[in-house]
Amino acid sequence: MTLPDDRTAFRAIIDESIQLELNISELYFLFFEFFPEHAEFWWKLVEEEKNHAALIRSGLEYFEPMHRFPDRMIDKNIDEIISVNTELHNIIAACREHHPDQRQAFNTAYTLEQSAGELHFQRFIDSADTSDPIEKIFIRLNRDDHRHAERIESIMRQLGIPIDKSLSLI
Repeated sequence: MTLPDDRTAFRAIIDESIQLELNISELYFLFFEFFPEHAEFWWKLVEEEKNHAALIRSGLEYFEPMHRFPDRMIDKNIDEIISVNTELHNIIAACREHHPDQRQAFNTAYTLEQSAGELHFQRFIDSADTSDPIEKIFIRLNRDDHRHAERIESIMRQLGIPIDKSLSLI
């Protein structure tokens, strides 16, 4: 496992990645409030995104000082992560003003789960080295808190909501 030589840059990437997970959680919480008929689904995603943030934070706290943080777990493109975080802040503010309809909410969530930071985390979980004790810990901690895009797509099919990126708020 190798980390960027610049610890300040690495820390900034980690902090933005944690913020990304928390911002997604905040958006899903709004959807939880707006769509009580699907509250259980949205609440589970809220909790899972918070868990992702906690997982990254704990990795930083416990494994980074030993230079054992699984760097494949996070996207290294800080500009892209910052861009998604900025967009999320705008979407959250817009949603508070004008509640999206259900089609917009699901399409936004689906699009968001296809974003670089979220896909990167999913790819790490899917390809983690189970012979590496640190990566194995992250897999165990994450358990079922993944495959959000697939789960969102599945419920969209059940509800008859087509995937239409033009309906996304992103």
